[in-house]
Amino acid sequence: MVVTACAVVLLSCSLAAQQVGAEALSSGPDNRDDVVIRVGDREIRKSDVYLDVDLATPWLIEEVVRQRVFDIVVRDEASAHGITVSTAKLDEAFELAIAQQRAQFAKTRGSVMTLEEYFDGRHGISAAQHRVLVRQRVLSNLLLDRVVRFDQLGIRREECQLILVEDNALAQELRGKIDAGASFAVLATRHSVHPSATAGGLFPPLPTDVDVPLFAGRESLAPGDILGPAPITIDGRGFWRILRLVERYEPRSVTWSEVAGEIEAGLARKGLSADELTIFEERMVDRYRIQLAAR
Repeated sequence: MVVTACAVVLLSCSLAAQQVGAEALSSGPDNRDDVVIRVGDREIRKSDVYLDVDLATPWLIEEVVRQRVFDIVVRDEASAHGITVSTAKLDEAFELAIAQQRAQFAKTRGSVMTLEEYFDGRHGISAAQHRVLVRQRVLSNLLLDRVVRFDQLGIRREECQLILVEDNALAQELRGKIDAGASFAVLATRHSVHPSATAGGLFPPLPTDVDVPLFAGRESLAPGDILGPAPITIDGRGFWRILRLVERYEPRSVTWSEVAGEIEAGLARKGLSADELTIFEERMVDRYRIQLAAR
């Protein structure tokens, strides 16, 4: 009995060692306004470069800032719920990221210097420190996927399929085929003009309180029911939509350990979509009091 108990403890320790979570992420930037370069006795600082880049490419700055926000949210959410990712998955994603970074750097800078030499000269970051920073970035992105999917389980959601066409006659024909037993997914792939056609018209589960004109009326449907064809105007253009409610998911009160396998399997089948990320971001705005800082 003692031997068995010891074996269980050792196995638990071994499994824990194969996982990595928020504790491996940094607590955030140190907020220094460092000098980037000197021209004689004049200095150009990070804030100067930030403003220039923001004026030239505001969408780039917005995306970088957005990533920083996600870093903070992910660190707190993953820490609060004990969300982790396997060391093996992190290692694989990290090596791929490093290889891609080196290839992109070589493409833009040629053989003048290596990626490691650049970071050492520009930021005083050694090759080892650079690997640590890239690994943290990869870890944050991997944890983000899991944090988003875990957060979804706590809210009521509805999963829908859509067919969007420009011709009423075609819409009526497709509805007839669906009623006769044709595959909604196949017809969506062949005829829908919406980007979701590549996924058979399937959308990720959306919170029931999210107002999406494309899915108007879904609350009256039972899983499997179909609505339409119905007219809809998008960006001034007229379309006809056919909507199917695939499933309605009730909120679940669970721990990460209870659903980790389920979430990993789901991510393996289909990665996080832009819609899922946008909805998660909107949910976090109030929770973390996210607002643009006034100057």
